[in-house]
Amino acid sequence: LMACADLMRANNISVGDIAHIKIRGFHEMVRLGICRPRTEEEAQFSVGWPLAAYLLEGELGPDQMLAHRFDDTAILELLDKIELVEDPEVEAVKEFGRWPCIVEITTGDNHWFVSDLIVLESGRIGDDLGPFADLWRYTDIQAKFARFTHGILSPDQIDGVIDAVDHLDTAADVTELIRLCIGGLKYL
Repeated sequence: LMACADLMRANNISVGDIAHIKIRGFHEMVRLGICRPRTEEEAQFSVGWPLAAYLLEGELGPDQMLAHRFDDTAILELLDKIELVEDPEVEAVKEFGRWPCIVEITTGDNHWFVSDLIVLESGRIGDDLGPFADLWRYTDIQAKFARFTHGILSPDQIDGVIDAVDHLDTAADVTELIRLCIGGLKYL
């Protein structure tokens, strides 16, 4: 997702410009495939569906992965433009906890763009998306937390939780974090 989105951002490619996306991946990734999901499990364990939804909507959450979206024509049209192929170069660097890929995008005017070999590492968080990238950018995690807790926690609580998590390594205990998380929950 990030490799494709970053390639599009770096080259000023909009979703409407895309004629074809080729994901060059490793064996297990290719087996997940590109399919029109019939179940939520198929959507979750697919490469194409989450990619198409993310590129169109800029996020990937419960709304994009639930069955009521499986007839979304915009997602289906983009899904039909995605190809997943096994690549020996990518397979050669795959190992447990490291998930490599190369993304190629062809636009409607026949321009071709290709990413570097991107290797996402499980359990690592950071901001550098160089050739050996981290799985999630910390700012993306913060934004996702804020989106998913909006309407449950107040904006001040959301900011407080993020700040408390940022300082867990120096906190004497987690009392303040717990207080922030449960203090104003609307559903308790």
